[in-house]
Amino acid sequence: MGNLLPVERHHHIGVVVSDYRRYIEQFSRFFGIERWEVRRQDSSRMPDATLHGKPVKHSFISVLGARGKIAFELCQPVSGDSVYGEFLETHGEGMHHLFPTICSPAEFRQLRPWLESEGITVSQSATVTDTLEYYYLDSTSYLGTTYEVLCPLRPDWQSDPRLKPDEVITIDSKVAGAAGCPSEKIYHACVLTRNKRLSMRDNYQRLLGFEQWFDFDNQTGVSSQDTHYFGKSADTRFRLSLGRKNDFGIEIVEQIYGPTIYQDMLDKQGEGLNHIMTTLCGPEELGLITKRLEAEGMPIIQDGQGSDVYYCYADTREKLAGLYVELLCPLSERFMSDPAMHELMVGPDL
Repeated sequence: MGNLLPVERHHHIGVVVSDYRRYIEQFSRFFGIERWEVRRQDSSRMPDATLHGKPVKHSFISVLGARGKIAFELCQPVSGDSVYGEFLETHGEGMHHLFPTICSPAEFRQLRPWLESEGITVSQSATVTDTLEYYYLDSTSYLGTTYEVLCPLRPDWQSDPRLKPDEVITIDSKVAGAAGCPSEKIYHACVLTRNKRLSMRDNYQRLLGFEQWFDFDNQTGVSSQDTHYFGKSADTRFRLSLGRKNDFGIEIVEQIYGPTIYQDMLDKQGEGLNHIMTTLCGPEELGLITKRLEAEGMPIIQDGQGSDVYYCYADTREKLAGLYVELLCPLSERFMSDPAMHELMVGPDL
């Protein structure tokens, strides 16, 4: 495997919550998820759990929901010290980790000394019911967020009865079908930084093997027009780097000036995961979507228009535990007519 952390796709987005039942129906309504698997994890299932390299006894609830290539894990701390409790104290509810990597235990053991030499250690880990190992990498300073690595201990781990959920929650299809907007997959997740965009981009290349990037300086009146924040004209500037490895897309955003969802997050929480992009649609469809979102209490909070694309962010924070959702609307065939740009923006075909 060599000295690269293997990445495949967004297996799920990890979201820390204080009460998972508060959000399940809202996630189902927005993303069309109909089934959630609830697992209550504690020392009886994870006898070797560690936190920052030391043994720990803690318990938490993991709630997994998926539809196609849209998947989330809602993580609720229950007792003892954990990365989830730490995150709630420092950031509040919101996106906590990305999960792109499944590899064998031997492969990860081979990678760990190299990762540690790069300054990336394990923040939390455990063996779960002798079926799989999981590791959270303390990679925020280097990659903008925590990364999860899953190491199955047997080939049939997904059907192992010991991993059977404690509870299955199903949402009526009529409710789940009333999604706020059509969501095909997680095209990319955005990590926000104050001034480390270029060094972070280099880290993605060195540690994960990202080789192709699209860099853009989004500046009102220069490269972007009709920029708004909370419905009012706004003079803003932020720089972004969009990269992809396999079906795992990352956008690194560096706030420069002006009122944006980026500055708002930096002021209140600091750096970290800011939003996900799940919807690519045409102008007519976008108009219908934004009206429906506003009627459901999720108005467009920020938007702007480049020469070939319109972008906007729905204010889904209250409904979706602190995360924003981006919608992208190409305005010309040129925007993704270049095969390289199409592959970078969209990734492998659905």
